[in-house]
Amino acid sequence: MPESLTDHQRKIQFIGHRGFRADNPENTLHAFKRVIKNPLEDIAGIEIDVQLSADGKLVIFHDRTMKRLFKKKIKILNTDYSVIKKVVTSSGVIDAHNVPLLDDVLNIAMHKKKILVEIKGFSTDYKLMARCIRVVMEMYQPDYDVILYSFSDLVMEEVIKETSHLKVHYGFLFIRLRKLKKLKKEIFEKLDYIHPHFITLLWHDKAISRLNKKINTWTVNSISIVKKLMKQKSFHLLEFIMTDYTDLRDKHNELLRGKK
Repeated sequence: MPESLTDHQRKIQFIGHRGFRADNPENTLHAFKRVIKNPLEDIAGIEIDVQLSADGKLVIFHDRTMKRLFKKKIKILNTDYSVIKKVVTSSGVIDAHNVPLLDDVLNIAMHKKKILVEIKGFSTDYKLMARCIRVVMEMYQPDYDVILYSFSDLVMEEVIKETSHLKVHYGFLFIRLRKLKKLKKEIFEKLDYIHPHFITLLWHDKAISRLNKKINTWTVNSISIVKKLMKQKSFHLLEFIMTDYTDLRDKHNELLRGKK
């Protein structure tokens, strides 16, 4: 093994971004089950996207609308879940392509792998979103195996208020470093993680390192970027790398074994 690699560098853990969306239909139970059943410890968990439907359901879906994935001009926020869940791809394979709820995901994943929950800020009813998150989390009693985070400081403020009695971790997504620095002090102090885009992490390495917060970065899809991250001053704080590709983990291990 190359002498330049430290023990910490051998402990990179990978998170299936939307359930390793390059290898599986994204944000589906089919994808999440495949990750959860993976016995490898460095395949640490799943990343999911949560937003509210018109009837207040916590829907697992990334986009505002269903156009990209389902060719339907259906806006999640304006549609009841009873309609959303019936929309499937042309294959008609329900388990592989249906749109689940947060409750469905926690039911199969809680206490098995890490669950990174990105809370979308599409709805302006942040209090309702936070209450819904609290109710579902209380049902499954997380044991610090869930990370709740968002691009929205307003979402995080309400979520922290509602869930501070639970064993959950908090993070914050950002592309521009100034967005993180504008967070209220009381919110920043509650964060267990920060979630910079990998380009932001590479550009602002020293500044991010000085924050001394654990880091989850996204969305890293090439081993060349992993190599760059391993050379960063902030690398010792990097806990999870979110990726679309399952085999990025294999490429990283080959790197550590000196094959590349």
